[in-house]
Parts: sequence; C-alpha cells; structure tokens
Amino acid sequence: MNPEQCLIHLIEEELDNENSFDIWKNSPYKNLVKLQSNNVGKVGEKLVQRLCENCDIKANINGAKTKKRGGGTGDGTIKGRTVEIKTAHQGSKTKSFQHEYGEVPWKADYVIHVDISPQCIYLTIFKNFSEEHYKGGMKCGPYFPSKKTTWRKGTGCFKLDTSVKINEENILRGITFKLTEETDYEDLEEYINDIIKE
Repeated sequence: MNPEQCLIHLIEEELDNENSFDIWKNSPYKNLVKLQSNNVGKVGEKLVQRLCENCDIKANINGAKTKKRGGGTGDGTIKGRTVEIKTAHQGSKTKSFQHEYGEVPWKADYVIHVDISPQCIYLTIFKNFSEEHYKGGMKCGPYFPSKKTTWRKGTGCFKLDTSVKINEENILRGITFKLTEETDYEDLEEYINDIIKE
C-alpha cells in the first residue's frame, strides 16, 4: 500500500469509527451539524421568528440587521423587548450545549437558548443578567443554578454551557419548553407570554 492509499484507508477507518458514535445519524435534524456555527445561529433566529409568527406573537428577529461593532442589542425583538438568541446543538460525545455569547451580552432584555438534540428542541427564555453578573462570574440561578458564565481571560467573549439534564430539570420547573412534533402552539404561546412582558 503506497502512502496515499495508506492515508485514505486510515481516514476511512476513522470515519467508520466516528459514524458508529454518531447520535445524529437518525435525527430529523441531522443536517444541522453540517452547518457552520454562524449558520446554526441563523437557523435558531429564524426558528424563533417562525414560532412567534405561529403563536401570533409580535416579533422582529434578524440578527444580521442588529449586529454592530462592539456589540449590538441582540438579534431583534419580541413584543418590543430585545432578545439575544443563542443556538447550540448537542455534542456527539457529551450531552452538553455550548453557548458562545458576545463581548457585551448584557445589552439585550432577554436571552433565548435554542438547544437542539437529535429528537427534540429545548427552548429556554430568561431575563438577561446584568453586566456585573457576567463579569463577576456569579452562578446563573434560578435558570442554571449549577452554572457560571465563563469570561475568557477577563476580556473578550463570554460562554455558558448547559446540558440535556439541566434542560429536562428546567422543563419540570417551567423554565424550559420542549419542542417536538407534538408541540401545541397554544402551550408555546403561553410559555412565551408568561416570560416576555411588553
């Protein structure tokens, strides 16, 4: 076997190994993981806009129009309140969702996590934290009581990781809404309206 064939064989071997652990292979959302992270974010923004439209909730979401150098005020508005939408898909090896926030995440009124698992979508809407909260590295209760935002090197962007377990617990606490093919839009409308006030 020449060096080129050897490399091709090793790549195929690793690909087979990866595919055996692929949690997305039978998912209706499997193509999401093929998108660049910026485009995953666009999908999340468009999903929230469509969900609001289907619930007859006034929304104007388009992150491309609201982005500014140094940080804008979110990805748009729901009921006149600014929202920052963070979309993440579940990792193949861990049941976590990695949310990359910007440099000034406290500017929006609300944050919406769109966490996509192979068989469902978790929607978590919460009142945003203050600048002091983000910079102080405080726990993110009551929404994510065991988590803190990470501020890399005390400068730049923030990060907040969540998990399937946290989302499932938050469903029971009324903090997170689980979207599936059986989702009732009246229930979703009630969830959004209970959290986002005009």
